[in-house]
Amino acid sequence: MQNNLDYAAAQMMPALVTALYTRTVFGLNALLYALGSTPCPLGAPSYSALGIAASALAQDIRALTAESLAHLAERGMLDPAQFAEEVTWLLLHQDVLTNRVLGTLQDAASISPLAGWRIVQVLENMLPAVSDINRGGSFVQLLVQLAGSTA
Repeated sequence: MQNNLDYAAAQMMPALVTALYTRTVFGLNALLYALGSTPCPLGAPSYSALGIAASALAQDIRALTAESLAHLAERGMLDPAQFAEEVTWLLLHQDVLTNRVLGTLQDAASISPLAGWRIVQVLENMLPAVSDINRGGSFVQLLVQLAGSTA
């Protein structure tokens, strides 16, 4: 599992879903640190895990998720299209809360200019589905805000 974090992310899905409703879930910190520092390309399970963690009830998990996203972005390991696809799916099926995901993306974008640019790319990839997402306009507002600050 050390060479493919997709397996670890898939194994941690029950804990990730639990984190949406409870503040204390053991094992998520290690997973998020590993996802943020992996030298291997991530797949759908890992991006889905990051999307779910972005909506965790505990602020410290969301902050760690933002840091993991920023680390991935700074090292060129974040695939904005694939991450946007996973987050969009989670939002469309109302598996995660819009305001929490939005805050996590905003936090990740504020860590570094490169992370901000990658989050802009994630938001651009989410645009086609924004009209179907609950409170989707807030993602457009964040995109405009970030695009203005990176210009």
